Amino acid sequence: MDYKRIEQIQKVWDVTTNIIGHSLIAATIIIGVSLGYKGSTPFTVFCIAAAVYFFSKYLFKPKSRLWVYRIKNYQRTAFQSVFGTGEVLYGHFGDLLGRRGHISYCFWSICYIPLIPIGCYDFSGTGRKMIQFTGEKITGNLAWSWKEILQIYLKNWSFAVMVITVINTIMWDYVNPAIYG
Repeated sequence: MDYKRIEQIQKVWDVTTNIIGHSLIAATIIIGVSLGYKGSTPFTVFCIAAAVYFFSKYLFKPKSRLWVYRIKNYQRTAFQSVFGTGEVLYGHFGDLLGRRGHISYCFWSICYIPLIPIGCYDFSGTGRKMIQFTGEKITGNLAWSWKEILQIYLKNWSFAVMVITVINTIMWDYVNPAIYG
């Protein structure tokens, strides 16, 4: 496989999704201010969730940890989920073989919202950020890091709060009056 090309595609994907995501958050804040939501509870909740999201993604990013010796030689072939419900992988920590491996956590999740961590695994291969699982070799049940788990919770739950706040505001302020007058 051409690992360098895959890594370049992954970098472009990361930058593109970051630009789109950050633009949507900024647009939501600008639209909220222009529509007079400044100072309202939903707007405040959205802004706090956006700050937590950015904080967890950039300032609280745990340092890459060194690969540890695996206690068990455990092999797993897949994680089962449907639309983010079930076993979902989160995080991309660590480094191995010149960025061709990483550590990820598996959580029981509902709609891509992590609920309960169930495992920490190391992946050797090209990476699995764009696609949930791409046939990499998964080995070992690694020791968990509370900082990495906290970063996953902060990032994903704050994003969920932002989405739910926007949907709730649209439903109560625009759809409900249109239906019930």
